[in-house]
Amino acid sequence: MNQKQTIGKNEEVTLGRVLGDLEIREGATLVAEHDTIEVEGTIRCRGNITCEGNLKARNFHCKAGEAIIEGNLEVKQQINVDKSLVVEGTLVANSANVGNTLKVEENIQCQAVSVGGAVKVGGKAAIETIRVGGALKIVDEGNIGTIAVGGTVKL
Repeated sequence: MNQKQTIGKNEEVTLGRVLGDLEIREGATLVAEHDTIEVEGTIRCRGNITCEGNLKARNFHCKAGEAIIEGNLEVKQQINVDKSLVVEGTLVANSANVGNTLKVEENIQCQAVSVGGAVKVGGKAAIETIRVGGALKIVDEGNIGTIAVGGTVKL
């Protein structure tokens, strides 16, 4: 039986390891107990959330809000964010689908990335396929298989 932990609206919670799924409400802040929060299951957010530290999970879904990760984000399978995703460290995932803006301050490693607006990567990018509706900017070197961009590209 899969366990589920819920973080309430505007709550600030310190976490280390979550054995099942994690549900996060609008305005919540997660604080990593020992630099990293590890969620064995899926993280489901509704509204804007912040994570102070590194975050690891099987899947990461954020509806109707922006997710700010003040560290690294490592997701085994897929990331789905309706609005914006900001990762102040490195992003590693199988696939990432972001409705508006994806900003990664360090490196990104991902098989498939799809973003409706703009993508900015402050470090290196290793991406098999990327589709961007607006602008794509990679500050450091990029190792990208296929690029489809509706606006501008700066590599």
